[in-house]
Amino acid sequence: IGLGEVRLMMIEWVPFGENNIVTMAQNLGVMDRTKKGMFSEKVDKKPCDTILKIPAGLTQVRVLDFDMMHFVNVEAEICYPEDEGIVQVEFFGIHVSTRGYVCFGMHIDSIMTRTADNVPIDLLTRMAVDVVQDTSKILGDMMSSHQRETMKMIFQGHPDKRKKFACYIAKSISPWYASSVQYLDRGDTENEIAQIIGQVKYGKDLGDKHFLFMGTGGLLC
Repeated sequence: IGLGEVRLMMIEWVPFGENNIVTMAQNLGVMDRTKKGMFSEKVDKKPCDTILKIPAGLTQVRVLDFDMMHFVNVEAEICYPEDEGIVQVEFFGIHVSTRGYVCFGMHIDSIMTRTADNVPIDLLTRMAVDVVQDTSKILGDMMSSHQRETMKMIFQGHPDKRKKFACYIAKSISPWYASSVQYLDRGDTENEIAQIIGQVKYGKDLGDKHFLFMGTGGLLC
């Protein structure tokens, strides 16, 4: 199965509140004239020294919009090192609300040799694994130390492996069938869809040419 013009949203809940949003907004420099910077979750243990040494891998963040007491919207670029020969360009739009609702959004331009108009689900599955891990790292770089410790406690020391709800919104699907029932064949086609949204609960027709598939770990529309 191939999907065209895919937009992916990763959604999760993390412990937030008014104080956390204000602290994050201040750390991101929302009131500064230049609303961007490089961030890392590493703590400077020698603040009096003139040099800070940290492992390769930072998050570049640019503030797009904010309400100091309610939400922060930013664009983040992944600057983590990749294996030799791999070129990976990742930009995320991130919405963080006071209530803990966090949404990461991105548009899939290309994966390997496949362009945006026809991306196989097999490649989307591999990419989704990286996205889950990278979004956890991004948010970890932006959170306070108290929040990071809380996340470690909630997820038993592995907050970077936490699951997220994935929403895939595609402009087209190939092969195209007349009804969503034809995709739920209890065979190869349904198993392929299940790779990105988990076990398929149901599928619905949204008009004549649009479908919705709901799974245990996400949805495809």
